[in-house]
Amino acid sequence: MTKIDLSNFNFSGKQVQAVKELVWELMAEVEGALSFVTTYDNIKVDTEVGFIGEGGLVGRASQGCDPQAQDYNVGTRKVKWEPADWEILLHLCYTDITSTIAAFDLKNGLKKPDLTGTDYVDAIVTALHRSIEKFLWRFIWFMDTDAANIADGGVITAGVDTNYFNLIDGLWKQIFTQVTANAAQGLAIAANSESTKALQDSELDPSDVKALLYKMTRVAPIVLRQQEDKAIYVTQSIYDAYKESLSDVAVAALESREENFINGMPALKVNGWDVIAMPMWDEIIRAYEDNGTTYNKPHRALATAKKVLGVGFDQVGDFDQLDIWYDKDTRKVKIEGMGNGDAKLLDPSLFVAAY
Repeated sequence: MTKIDLSNFNFSGKQVQAVKELVWELMAEVEGALSFVTTYDNIKVDTEVGFIGEGGLVGRASQGCDPQAQDYNVGTRKVKWEPADWEILLHLCYTDITSTIAAFDLKNGLKKPDLTGTDYVDAIVTALHRSIEKFLWRFIWFMDTDAANIADGGVITAGVDTNYFNLIDGLWKQIFTQVTANAAQGLAIAANSESTKALQDSELDPSDVKALLYKMTRVAPIVLRQQEDKAIYVTQSIYDAYKESLSDVAVAALESREENFINGMPALKVNGWDVIAMPMWDEIIRAYEDNGTTYNKPHRALATAKKVLGVGFDQVGDFDQLDIWYDKDTRKVKIEGMGNGDAKLLDPSLFVAAY
């Protein structure tokens, strides 16, 4: 059953505040997950997308009379979308709030069980939209069809329901798989291998981070380095360490100042690349990939281009739409959301990852 925890407030008639007078906790901003990827519409079923690539060599010495045509082939490849369906289904019962401060929201007579249009439901919907945005971050980056808890050989924090993580293989799963196939696309961050959470954080050296980011720009594929939308997406921990490495005024003035914003996020520069903090990565890793002693690769960086990161939906604008209604048969208010989608590295060769 869905409800707001009102147990912290003693119910004593009209002396108690109403739900609408409660103040929202201070919470970190949740940037739009779709701001950093390329979205595709109408991905309702398994769908193949074809890409045309480079042609072969041309330009040979003239053959004079009766020349023979040369072979010329244009490369192609395909990406297959395999969208997974998701749903949100919540039930609210008026009897859950009859002895709480939310009781003043209740209607009268036959309409008493109908909570639609109340401050109580409005508060739940507000919280739900925030949760949906966080779900989208998990969906795009941290899903794994083989997701398992720590005790079962996985990386998901003990006690966390893996059904919230196993819809598709998200971008990080695909990145790890690609680096296994081509080790040159992966770089190691030594601090991730430390034996405790405290050491993982304290051993992240700013000068090492700066050197790492420069190296990523140097070893990135030439095609990627030529893209206008190239960027290095990093955990907040990497971003903060790099910013600290630029504390020298002369260096900072020459190399990078935090004066431009990318999709609402402050961005630094390294060797002509934007360095963009992705604090939701940190939040998800530290909340849901914690074995009790260490975090799973808490410091990460990904050099790529927005057009490489694809997310397909049946309808892009509908992923956070909710249907809210009162069901007389059950005397409950029901909230439902549905959709489907998939995330894909549209060209798995065009990234360098550090973790």
